[in-house]
Amino acid sequence: MITSSSSTPTACHPIGLDYCDCLTAPDPVQQLLRERLFPATTVDPHTAASFRVLETFQMLSFTGKISAYEFLIAIMRRTDNTWNMVQGRGSSKDKHPDFMWIVHEWRILRMFKRFARGHDNLGVKNTKQGECALRCPACPLPGINMPKWENIPRKKRWLFALFLAIDANFRLRRKDVSSDERDPGLINGYAYIVAEQAYKAYLARFANKPQQVDESTCSNYDAIKSANVRGGPGIAASGMGTVLCRHDFHRPTSSGDLLKGERYNSMDYFFLSSLSSPLPQIINVLYDIACQWEINLPIRCNSPEYDFQVLKGDHGYQLAFFVPKFHLPAHRGPCVHTHSFNLRPGVGRTDREQPERGWAWSNRLAAFTMEMGPGNRPDTIDDANGDRNWQQTVEQAHNLSSRANVACAERNISKQAFREFAGGATPKDRAEWTNMAREWEADISNENPYKNDLIVSSPDKVKALLQKEDDAALIANVKGIVHRNMSMSSFIMHGVEIGQAQARHEAEVSRLSPGAGSAERTRLFQRGIALHVRIKNWVAVQAHFAPGAAALRQGVSPVSNDSNSNSNEVTPWSIALCLPSDPGALDLYDTRAKRYEFIYHISEAETALSDLRGAILFDRHMARSRDEHSLGSGTTLVTRSIQIIQDVRKRISDHVDRYRKARERLVVLWGALSESELDDMNDYEDWAERLEPLKDDDIRGPTALDDEVLGEGFKILTWIWTVRGTGSDPTAVAKAGLWRVEFCRARARAHRWQEECLLLAEEMRRSERYLLHRTGEWDQEASDWAVTLTTPVSADLPTSQIRAIRDTRVTTAGKVAYAHRQAAIWTRLHARAVELHGDYVAQLQSDTELIECDS
Repeated sequence: MITSSSSTPTACHPIGLDYCDCLTAPDPVQQLLRERLFPATTVDPHTAASFRVLETFQMLSFTGKISAYEFLIAIMRRTDNTWNMVQGRGSSKDKHPDFMWIVHEWRILRMFKRFARGHDNLGVKNTKQGECALRCPACPLPGINMPKWENIPRKKRWLFALFLAIDANFRLRRKDVSSDERDPGLINGYAYIVAEQAYKAYLARFANKPQQVDESTCSNYDAIKSANVRGGPGIAASGMGTVLCRHDFHRPTSSGDLLKGERYNSMDYFFLSSLSSPLPQIINVLYDIACQWEINLPIRCNSPEYDFQVLKGDHGYQLAFFVPKFHLPAHRGPCVHTHSFNLRPGVGRTDREQPERGWAWSNRLAAFTMEMGPGNRPDTIDDANGDRNWQQTVEQAHNLSSRANVACAERNISKQAFREFAGGATPKDRAEWTNMAREWEADISNENPYKNDLIVSSPDKVKALLQKEDDAALIANVKGIVHRNMSMSSFIMHGVEIGQAQARHEAEVSRLSPGAGSAERTRLFQRGIALHVRIKNWVAVQAHFAPGAAALRQGVSPVSNDSNSNSNEVTPWSIALCLPSDPGALDLYDTRAKRYEFIYHISEAETALSDLRGAILFDRHMARSRDEHSLGSGTTLVTRSIQIIQDVRKRISDHVDRYRKARERLVVLWGALSESELDDMNDYEDWAERLEPLKDDDIRGPTALDDEVLGEGFKILTWIWTVRGTGSDPTAVAKAGLWRVEFCRARARAHRWQEECLLLAEEMRRSERYLLHRTGEWDQEASDWAVTLTTPVSADLPTSQIRAIRDTRVTTAGKVAYAHRQAAIWTRLHARAVELHGDYVAQLQSDTELIECDS
């Protein structure tokens, strides 16, 4: 008899056990397991945990991100709240190592069990890399949910494209504690995180080579700036990189530690590792710095340091690169169009901000995984990723159905909007603009139909100009011009952009109707979280350029300057940024910072004015088209026209507010700069004449579209149409690009919603096929193992052999029962998917031809 501890969800206590010593009895470990007790060791165990407590802890670690130590403390205090939890036999400190080992092994064994490793005659050693990762049912899997995929017509291949999103998270760090010998990993590349030894061997090939300089000529996001960031003293990994699919699933062998920041070679490894064969022919890749990362990707993939063969040589895959919609505004000129999901064909309504939403979930793991060793940490994160993928699997049928409901309605609205807007253009213009859009979609090196020629000083030009000034100041060693993470001009630029994002988010939340669905509310909530993170990071840099801003913010904003404060306590738009033009902040900054903000707001005002002109043109065309064509068209079409016009007028209101606020800030800043000794401020002396105060009477269309006055002689062109960069002739305005851009954007919106409908229909079919496939796999396992149960045992065999066969059949019966259980789970998921999908597939495919108005 030995003494052991058996934990339950309510107690931890010593018990005495007598093992069966009969000749036919299994070994002590098997006896414990059959009593649903998991021992801490296979040799003379003294501690065990019940299956029930382990199941409870594992679920709490998924839902509440509870650490093993915190859970054990709770169990022991629940047993006896006067227990000595610091030292002594039986204390939490004494049992913590045992419980950690039990939990570690429990996670891994359950994962192996769910992926039929126990049903393989060779066991775990026959497991392939990534085989224990739960795949996305809706993503294209040739040979599984894509029948006859080799014969798919070229014009339909976009429906079977694989969407991948790449991103990194620097909160999932790991301290340099323990070692591989003391804390070995058990999964080692079988699931979502790449095999550590192979990954480190790959990185070692770059050790003696000149370090690649990941410099950005476009985006100013942290992915570029953090490329060379190391974790600092005592940090073994500075973060994690990962690859997800369109449906928020972690890809097999797609994640790993960032040892020296978000370097291209690390992100390349995760991306290439996630590409398991066979693959569909089209792969759409999203990365917040895709415009930079893609440039030399083929060269890197063909270098001898890269072992992956998937993209070497003439690989035959068609790759397209995109930037997430939330990140796109920070990119420059051509990139905003060439890497946009809104404008490129064959992508539907993909927004691809999934990594950001996924990181918000996984960040809660950071607190306790940071302290883990090199083996337990990746295995714990693998287990958490597996649970997240399982949640997505269970919810996918509901999510696809919800998206289908929205897509069907928006498809009809966007098509009607395009028809009505196109009705205001001449047949010649429609044909010319449509042909221009088609040529650009076929080859983005052709003339860009979405480029607005009326923008006088684009934000991209301003960023480039000020960046050159920063570089020159850095060479001249001007004090205070740079921070270790960003320059002063970049800091001010980010502040202005965050202010714009605050205004947009506040407007979106204010317009949220009481009957809005949970998906829309969740989207806004997640966007608010992302905005809070941006503000927090920006405020941290602000302490360098304006140390007094923290005190000012404390007095005018409800948010604390404490980086550990709960960012969800206040709305993101209520946080005062304390830019130079904000009340009370003018004296906190030097003249350079004020000048930078002034120049940015000049660009912002001119851009808002250009956007306003485009929206006014759209509104006038829609109103005239409604009046001319809606009579007799039915109540539904008239209602849609009214809704479209209301949406456009909301855009007009947003542009007006944006211009007026930018001009108010210009007035404040000019008061401080007009007397300065900066030489180039003379170039801006006429800004107030060019950017006049915007009155309500000024918000009108060109005279050719103005039907509200008595006659041609009474028509007056307001100043917004005669400001530098435009002309008084509406035909010249049209040729400059406003009408063309709005026409092409309306066309793109309609096409994306039509594509989304077709994509969703195909994803529903693929999801159902995959669920059936998994059911079939488990049914086959049950059938294969059931055969051995019915095979007669010869009575001529030795008694010991007969006994061994009978013992084996006990285990085999368990395998058959488990296979039937898994098959039943996948069968229920399939039945639920069929029920929820209902007749959506037919509705989604009721309109297969993309709308055109080219005649």
